[in-house]
Amino acid sequence: MRMRRLGKGQSVLFLAPPDVDRKIRKFSKKIHGERIGVYDVLSWSIRETCSSLRRYSCDWREQGIHYIDRQCAWKEFWTSYIRRTSVLEKYWLRPELKSLEEMYGAPSSSGPLEQEPSHPAADCREIKQRSEIFSSSTMSWLVKMAEEQEREVVHESRREPEDEESLPPLRPARHHLHPDVESFVHDGQIPPSSRAFVSLFSSIPILPRSQQDTKWSRNLLATSDFVTTIKGSSAHKGIEFLRPVNWILSSIRGSMLVVCSPFEVNELLPEIRRSGNVRLHVYSPRTSQPMRSFDDLKFYTIPSLPTTWTYTERLTVSQLNIFSGQMYINNFETYLELCNFLGVNTSHDGRNEVETQSDGFVLPRKRTREMSLVCPFDISPLPFIRKLTSLRRNGTSYASTHLGRIVNGAFIQPEEF
Repeated sequence: MRMRRLGKGQSVLFLAPPDVDRKIRKFSKKIHGERIGVYDVLSWSIRETCSSLRRYSCDWREQGIHYIDRQCAWKEFWTSYIRRTSVLEKYWLRPELKSLEEMYGAPSSSGPLEQEPSHPAADCREIKQRSEIFSSSTMSWLVKMAEEQEREVVHESRREPEDEESLPPLRPARHHLHPDVESFVHDGQIPPSSRAFVSLFSSIPILPRSQQDTKWSRNLLATSDFVTTIKGSSAHKGIEFLRPVNWILSSIRGSMLVVCSPFEVNELLPEIRRSGNVRLHVYSPRTSQPMRSFDDLKFYTIPSLPTTWTYTERLTVSQLNIFSGQMYINNFETYLELCNFLGVNTSHDGRNEVETQSDGFVLPRKRTREMSLVCPFDISPLPFIRKLTSLRRNGTSYASTHLGRIVNGAFIQPEEF
């Protein structure tokens, strides 16, 4: 980028995140709080550029050699009287798999930099001369080994062949709009003994019998269309196809929350706009710390909410967050309320030690008065929550999140919220 008359009407501002600021200070040997100048920024940038050139010169050299090989192979193929695709395959295709010796073994005496290009017509002398300025054969091997080891640590998508014939076919269930759901939208009341609504947690097949819907909030419901994803006798496998929680209906006549499917919301949206007895809330679980929280159910509603509206059942929303797979809690007070409901010990000050299980669950006879009033569980619900969250996360680790620390019996300090 060219800037004319720099310093006369124009200026340059350097912005950097804290980690880059620390690196610049370490390179320029300046303490925290000491002003960083333009010279420091440019010196660090030049140093990083040179390091990058040395680090990736081996890869660029290899790319250049491969390019020349492919170019020579294409010329040979195009100019030959009998065009054979085997000529192109030999120099164009790269092996998908390598042996451990090829990936991590020590270089041969000749070294990777001294290996001649595979195509006899390829001339790579200029590339080799330039690459020798930045690296040696030993450095090339070390860089490649470090990068291969780093790839082993990073979570990457893997292709695993599966025998499709051994997997039973699963038929998706057809969407169905139940008349009782339409009735609920019209008058805001759920018909008694209706089969169109089920307790939210009782819809999960892995829920233990000792923790059925009587243990969880009775204000949390779901429509049968939301919980039914697989058709026929394989419906019990629907746990592998949990729908995300994004659409919630609330009644103005009570504190009931009904989780709906996208199909139902799309079909009933005109009725929801005309109805004065229910409201549609847009919801999403908070899966990252910078993400906005939807716990107040005010992000977007149809119709609009009054400015004074507040959903008072915070513990009900906390249970909704568990079902949907939320990872982070808004504040320390909500954290204490949730732990008391789940029966998880929060006395970690060393003065009031409570006897707990290995996962932090407090047995009924050992609970404090406040926990004994709100916790309905006789056995720990944490294994169920751990399994449900793992299904939501598709096996991705969440141990460092708020929920991950709760299910593993770790205490969260107030300043961490």
